[in-house]
Amino acid sequence: ENLEKSLLVLGGEVISLLKKDIYDIESLFQKLNGLKDGGINLDQYYNVISFLWCAEIVTLDNYLIFLRNK
Repeated sequence: ENLEKSLLVLGGEVISLLKKDIYDIESLFQKLNGLKDGGINLDQYYNVISFLWCAEIVTLDNYLIFLRNK
């Protein structure tokens, strides 16, 4: 399996992107998809977002996704 497309690596990249800006769900997928050779699929993307949300790392509000303040 390609480790660059693993859940934890993609999660780290999402966190790095969200440290710089707030994204809506679609634009974050497009940005992340553009960073990977061959892109990622929606299942991979939603698995990452679900994992980060369950771990209370990100918050979703009206289609916007951002890092949770602790």
